[in-house]
This record gives sequence, structure tokens and C-alpha cells, in this order.
Amino acid sequence: MQNEALHECINIKGTKHGLLIYCNGQVAEGSLTATLEKRLQEANGFFSGAMYSLHCIPPTNEDTTKQLHTLCKHYGLVLADTPIEPPKPVKKHKMRRKPAPIKAKPTTGPMGDTLLLHKNIRSGGKVTHDGNVVLLGDLNPGAEIKATGNILVLGALRGTAHAGCAGDMDAVIAAYKLHPSQLRIADKIARSPESLIERPFPELAFASEEEGIIIEKYNPNKRR
Repeated sequence: MQNEALHECINIKGTKHGLLIYCNGQVAEGSLTATLEKRLQEANGFFSGAMYSLHCIPPTNEDTTKQLHTLCKHYGLVLADTPIEPPKPVKKHKMRRKPAPIKAKPTTGPMGDTLLLHKNIRSGGKVTHDGNVVLLGDLNPGAEIKATGNILVLGALRGTAHAGCAGDMDAVIAAYKLHPSQLRIADKIARSPESLIERPFPELAFASEEEGIIIEKYNPNKRR
């Protein structure tokens, strides 16, 4: 119970502008910094290079705030010049029998067309895109993402993901928590085992002609 309470004092949320790091300013300084360091260690470099803003409620003292920023810098995070604002709450709508098609504006960059989605995709939801897909949220069981490029889920991937669907064997699938019902890369298929083991680190899936789909711990310093 004590470990669960400690994790509640740090909450990291992804937005389209970067990371929001919420801190419970009522927690003792040592517990606050120790918990943030543990969360960043568990991410294993997944957040490296990301812009961030620190929100302490209530505000912490100057020494504690400085220690928190030092930890973020140590693990490769970059302080945003302008504070990142929390996203506006989305109005709730009545459930529909058939989920409406998910639409988002693609952005063009060095990796081609990338579709950025900031939401959780529920069961029955389906995303199809000619390019890469980045999901800032969870892909729930019964939901599907299909992309001609790579698929990156900054959350839990528990549904179906098909990267390189036009035949690109070099496409990859990465997620903060990778527990899919099915993974596909080009024509290679991997199904989830009956018993899933919770892994406290991001994972990467890629295709091999000889071995099918391989899943390994995400390593930002490793190039395939």
C-alpha cells in the first residue's frame, strides 16, 4: 500500500506539446524526488528528448523544485520555454452502437505523414492511416490501429496493431505497456500468450524473416 501511495504523488501525462509532470506538493521532499526518479528509471529512456512542464500542487519549496528539475534534466527531458497547459476536458457524449471513424490531422515530417492521436481508443474503434501513427493514450482490447508505417503507443497497447500493412518489413511497433491481443508487421503475425507478464518498461516489436515478430525491451541507444 505504501508503494502505491508513493506512485500517486507523481503523475506523468502526455500531450501533443510534451509531458505534464504533476507533483503532490504535500508529500515529503524525499518521497517526491525518489518517486520521480523511479518513474523515469522505469521508462528506460522512453521520455528522453521530450519537452516537459512541472506542475506542483500545492507549490513545493525552491530546493525541492530545483531537485525535481535536476532529475528531469539527468534523464534527458527538456524544460519547455513556455509552460505546457493541460488539455481542455472533452465533452462526454452518449455511447453509440457503432463507433464513429476516428479523424485527426496528420503532420508531415522527416518520417513522412504521421497521425497524432490524443485519446484512448475504445473497443470497436479502428484507425487506418497511410503513414505512421502516434497514440497518446491506450489502445483497448477490441480496438485496432492499422498503418503503412510505424505505430507508437504512449500508453497501454492491449488491442490489435498492424504496422507496415502495405508490406514494409522495416516498420516497428512500440508501446509503454505492450500487452496486445494481436500484433502484425507486414505479413508476420504474433498473438498474445494466454498468460501475460506485466513488464515495468517499454517494449519494441519488429519483424524478422526467419523468426517472425520479435519483442524486446526498448533501448533508445540500439539501432537495428
